[in-house]
Amino acid sequence: MLLRRWGAWFLFVLFVLKGCTCQNQVTTETTTETKLQESFLPDDRPSEVGGVETASDVTDASPEKPAPKEEPISLENEAIAQEKVAELSSEMQVEVSPEPVLEIPAERPALPILRVDLVQWVKDWNYSSDGANRFRAISSSEQASFESMIRSFLQGDRAGVERQAPLFGMGLSRLQDTVDGKFYWLLAETASPGVGRGLYLRPEQPKRGFVLQSPHPIKDTATHTQGALLLRALQPQLLMIASLQRCDASQKTSCDGSTTQCGGAYRISDVAHFAESGFHLAHTVVSSVLSTALVLQLHGFAWSTGEPSAFVSNGTTKASTQGSYSLRLRDALVAVLQGSGLVAPQSCNDPNDKDTRLCGTNNLQGRHSNGSTAVCTQGASQATDRFLHIEQRKELRTGTPGPSVMEQALRQLFP
Repeated sequence: MLLRRWGAWFLFVLFVLKGCTCQNQVTTETTTETKLQESFLPDDRPSEVGGVETASDVTDASPEKPAPKEEPISLENEAIAQEKVAELSSEMQVEVSPEPVLEIPAERPALPILRVDLVQWVKDWNYSSDGANRFRAISSSEQASFESMIRSFLQGDRAGVERQAPLFGMGLSRLQDTVDGKFYWLLAETASPGVGRGLYLRPEQPKRGFVLQSPHPIKDTATHTQGALLLRALQPQLLMIASLQRCDASQKTSCDGSTTQCGGAYRISDVAHFAESGFHLAHTVVSSVLSTALVLQLHGFAWSTGEPSAFVSNGTTKASTQGSYSLRLRDALVAVLQGSGLVAPQSCNDPNDKDTRLCGTNNLQGRHSNGSTAVCTQGASQATDRFLHIEQRKELRTGTPGPSVMEQALRQLFP
């Protein structure tokens, strides 16, 4: 009796549901497909997806039919009922559609690759000219966004860079050096000349724990190409280059100090002497994110007969202890230049070196690295040994013996 009752109910359910099974399948499948596709559509999408109505659009205009009364099934008809069940099951399996296959797009397209000679590309950048007044300061309302962009760049956060870069006329790409095939992450202005936001090159596989900076391209002859050559040879953490030359702007800065360049006064386009420049703000982020890296800033001076071929400083004139970077780099340069006929380099941080007229004590990046809280007007009261200001005669930057001198010296400090 129990068997007959269960069989009757089973057959009844199958017959009643047969008419609505296909409609329910279409509705269920359409709803699933709609939900998946909706995650890749904008908020103002239409209610129709791929030509198929969404579940919310499907309505049944006819009222529900009342369920028929249960009729008893005799034991001898049970075999017939079982055959009908098998037939209906087979019929429903044929009508089941496969799950929809969606092509989900990649999270982001691949970054563009710039395939160039790295050093030539740096050399060919348009650094503007005296008094062109292209430079634009980073306003106080923009500083947090700019710093966030640089932090994302250093941490490899592509999405973070791409959110902020367009605000500053900048873009992210990969650069492949055609000379040796090495790859770099490049954050640069999309226009050349730009407005002075800076050029930032980070090796995809950095090998040495220091950062190179070239704040005075063009005016400190070949320091930008020297930086590029050292980047290629040594693969440090980062190379930063000012994207405008220091005399682009006519407006003077309020920072202390003087120069023989740009009519004898620092201009706001001189990123080593203006705190609202993208270059200086980037330096502050670098000091935080790459907290153990040494910053080496490349400069050039007009050499006079008898002067040292280079001045090495930690950004102060305070005496350093043996083993400090300022003394070690001075010693390495002396060793490399031995027999060259050039006057030996000196350190501003060795009391025994007397001829030290160029020590970078007004340099804002040096002041920041050494703990000054008012970098525009206040020199550092101590040295942290995390910053080096390097003044070089022209023969160390280009020509003979050329940039290989600094490369060999740095290899001694960073094997």
